[in-house]
Amino acid sequence: MKGVYFICLLLCLLAFAPRQGQAQTEKVLHNFCDQPNCADGDAPDAGLISDSAGNLYGTTVAGGSGQFYCGGTVFEISPKENGSWKEKVLYSFGAEPDCADGSAAIAPVTFDGAGNLYGTTFSGGLSGCEGLGCGVVYKLSPAGGSWTETVLYSFAGGTEGGEPYGGVILDAAGNLYGGNSAGVYELTPSGGGWSEQLIYENGGMGFNELTMDAAGNIFGVSLTTAFELSRNGSAGWNSTVIYTFEDGAYPNGTLLLDKTGNLYGTTYHGGAFNFGTVYKLSYSKKKGWTEKILYSFKGSPEDGMAPMGIVFDAAGNIFGNTGVGGKYESGTIFELVRVGDDRYDEKVVWTFGRDGQSPPGSPTLDSAGNLYGTAEGGWRGYGIVFEVTP
Repeated sequence: MKGVYFICLLLCLLAFAPRQGQAQTEKVLHNFCDQPNCADGDAPDAGLISDSAGNLYGTTVAGGSGQFYCGGTVFEISPKENGSWKEKVLYSFGAEPDCADGSAAIAPVTFDGAGNLYGTTFSGGLSGCEGLGCGVVYKLSPAGGSWTETVLYSFAGGTEGGEPYGGVILDAAGNLYGGNSAGVYELTPSGGGWSEQLIYENGGMGFNELTMDAAGNIFGVSLTTAFELSRNGSAGWNSTVIYTFEDGAYPNGTLLLDKTGNLYGTTYHGGAFNFGTVYKLSYSKKKGWTEKILYSFKGSPEDGMAPMGIVFDAAGNIFGNTGVGGKYESGTIFELVRVGDDRYDEKVVWTFGRDGQSPPGSPTLDSAGNLYGTAEGGWRGYGIVFEVTP
């Protein structure tokens, strides 16, 4: 699962000790595999999204009740009046022969305006990739308390790519965009189905998410660059590499846009200590796009290393996950507290240990400042959903 990022992780996991002295609190909302054969899911490997009622939605790579046990679920976890949370599986992949409906949901889901969920699976589908399927783009539609899955597109591999690590984004016209092994693709409704075209050939960027601005321009990162895609006025796209990383390596996660068009993100390596960075990309007519490192992780036990993604709060502070490091070498949640223009102080909000390890993606932040996400481990060892209250 996102193995290119976890090479050092496997070398850094140590024995876990009880936690002491943290003012913040963490609560495990759900331990996966609490049903026979992990029917509730197994191994969450992506961040969460929330709806207006505070319900959380995510995916698992394995588990579920699909009759072919091909792996993975889309789930909802909802708060109850007594303060506990209840998990519900919305869909189990492997319900169709040979996993034609998809397999291995390693990417997050996203909503459209009508309340439908969209996402991708890394494998499964109708063809290609040594008989395992090259992955699908799917839609889940709610009706009468249940959800129905529709496969919008099955990737065939080869020049069109496949095996998408990332999810999808939607534009105002209902077109879908994502990344796979060949580059960035666009799915367009066509004659009752969907047509696919590769709009940016950049093999290997499929493990990252895309971002769209209000004008419909798309931003993303590859292993070494940040790029922009813009409409060319004749049904095609122009691509521009806006930055090539030198003082940060392996940019990952989702680029964030602020109100003035600056981009923020993380790199898995690089920076002053080569343990990862949080960076800002800014544009000016005179200089073009330039980068500023907002924080370089030190790799110390208190600090964390290998950041996986970030999110803003209303005050402009930045929260994020690290996949490794912290006191128990199991990852952290950190905050960059804004103290001036492009100046931040870093503090560790939570250090993972026995309660979970290696949180992926970006945390989800609610209006009260609570942080939510998924992680490996937990007392059953199959992954958790957590809440951290700073």
